[in-house]
Amino acid sequence: KGGLRDIQIRTLSGLPGISNMLADRLLSHFSTLEQVFIASEDELMEVDGIGKNKAKEIKAILTGEI
Repeated sequence: KGGLRDIQIRTLSGLPGISNMLADRLLSHFSTLEQVFIASEDELMEVDGIGKNKAKEIKAILTGEI
């Protein structure tokens, strides 16, 4: 497999705590990696399986603010 969707899922699932299933949910909700990356914590929490702590951790990883 090497289609675009597969590459996007592998990219997201490389983040700590993001399974392939959660990566798929994120992409289904936001449509693109870019939209996932620029989403706010509150927007990330709209995705089933992403709570406040996971949303905070994702934003910290993406922004470099730890």
